[in-house]
Amino acid sequence: MKVLIRNGKVCLENAIEAADIRDVPNGIAGIGALPHLAYALLRPHASNALIELAQRIATAPAKAFRIYPQKGAIKVGSDADLSIVDIHGHAKPIQSSLAGSYETYPGQSSTLDFKYVLVRGEVVVSNNQLLEGSLLGGACLCRN
Repeated sequence: MKVLIRNGKVCLENAIEAADIRDVPNGIAGIGALPHLAYALLRPHASNALIELAQRIATAPAKAFRIYPQKGAIKVGSDADLSIVDIHGHAKPIQSSLAGSYETYPGQSSTLDFKYVLVRGEVVVSNNQLLEGSLLGGACLCRN
């Protein structure tokens, strides 16, 4: 089985017939659940939880991979994708990409409501829905 990463999602080339979620390569799947889980952990402890969330899931990884400020910053000359969120949205269950076969976050909910996500200047998510025919692909960045 090949494990590929495309657009921040773990894709498995062959179907997984795991008896237990712990048998899934790379641990628990569902990068889409990451902002919801991280925000739920940060919210009670930080008055600026949304800024802290952006720093932890965008700025810190870009710095770790030595691609900051090309990525991970909203600055002139940076290449940033943007998410516009409402922190007071309706509570909804946090679901991973395996939600159809195994629920990894039972009982967890989030009020983060992704109004829009822009990738390379194009709206790809509107009101929590991936738009049909949305931009796919990306580029491999070289580290200096």
